[in-house]
Amino acid sequence: LLCKQFKDSNPCFGFVCLAKFSLSFVSQQDNLPQHWDTRPATTSVRLYPIQSGSPEYDEVLSLFRATCPDKTIIKIERVQNTNLWNSFQIKKQEMEDRNDGMINERHLFHATSNTTIEHINNNGFNRNAEYGNGTYFAVNASYSAADEFSKPDGEGRKLMYLCRVLTGHFTKGERGMIEPPFRGGSEIWCYDSTTNDTDNPTEFVVFHDCQAYPQYLITFLRV
Repeated sequence: LLCKQFKDSNPCFGFVCLAKFSLSFVSQQDNLPQHWDTRPATTSVRLYPIQSGSPEYDEVLSLFRATCPDKTIIKIERVQNTNLWNSFQIKKQEMEDRNDGMINERHLFHATSNTTIEHINNNGFNRNAEYGNGTYFAVNASYSAADEFSKPDGEGRKLMYLCRVLTGHFTKGERGMIEPPFRGGSEIWCYDSTTNDTDNPTEFVVFHDCQAYPQYLITFLRV
């Protein structure tokens, strides 16, 4: 189990171990989470509603409500995209080999909207100009829940992802960065991600699309 690589909980750095679900796998060959529905489907991307009150639902709910206790969740859906998952696992293995096992995999939040979820579910995250050419993720759900990032629809419904993100070695980022700077005087290896504050980070930016996986899509009300 990959669980042993992480701390169970860290309020500053956002380490979370969902040991019963997202951090257990069938086998090295299959490499899909054991709780995924593997029945044949007509599409390679599947959204599965998670049953309210189930252990899986409660794990995601607890992470969301840690900083959004008053928000009403409408539904939580598991994103199953085998191609994206395999790309994420390949990137994880590459980072693990390069960093002597240090990958710093975290559960982080990413705000989204109805106009982008289909693209993200099918193709993953696109890098943008939030902090250079990277994709932004928040430690706290409350940050992603702000209207500035997750815009409500006409009925007040909002969307965000709970993601698995490989932050690895990170350093303080600056707006306009095209890629992370070199690490520790090296002219070969760059930092794996950047953050707003290395001592107490509240957001991370990654510069490789396969470095993050959109694990759950959370639909909730603005108030």
